[in-house]
Amino acid sequence: MKGSVKSVHPYGAFVQMPGAVVQGLVHRTQVSSVSVSDVSEVLQPGERVWCKVINITVQYASTCFLTYYFWG
Repeated sequence: MKGSVKSVHPYGAFVQMPGAVVQGLVHRTQVSSVSVSDVSEVLQPGERVWCKVINITVQYASTCFLTYYFWG
């Protein structure tokens, strides 16, 4: 699925998938096949990226955490 990078942080990037209510986290260890110390070297807000949902964690009734794997 192709999503849109909404924000970039030292620990990873949040991506919005089409039709999803919440954004998912792509951890910095999953944005590249090599070690990345600065996620903004790889991803920028507004960039469209291919992602795959690898984990969904529901916490409480209104909070859902998605974990994405980035490939591109």
